[in-house]
Amino acid sequence: MRITPELAPSSFTSAALPLQGFKAYQIVAPADALPKAGRRDFYKLVLATGQMTVGHGAHTTYLDDTFLLLVNPLVPHSVVHHSAANGGYACVFTEAFGASLQRTEILQSSPL
Repeated sequence: MRITPELAPSSFTSAALPLQGFKAYQIVAPADALPKAGRRDFYKLVLATGQMTVGHGAHTTYLDDTFLLLVNPLVPHSVVHHSAANGGYACVFTEAFGASLQRTEILQSSPL
């Protein structure tokens, strides 16, 4: 699997998102090409199919099917991929983007 260069997670920087605050991409790469789980400056929304273990706060969840996952940068998280065949779609967005939609309180109180 691969990610198209213009959508490569390595291009996700605070400077890359100042005007829109939102970037979407297709997950078509090996698990190690996905955005680093340690990033704390973006919310992440993932619609994917695959096998992985997601640690969020004090909880751990094993996912083995199609799932929708919202990662809150305020909650510590980690991802362990169990399959190289993981695929789907994801987006990253800033708190400013969420604020522009007047949904900041909902995002900040999300457990994930």
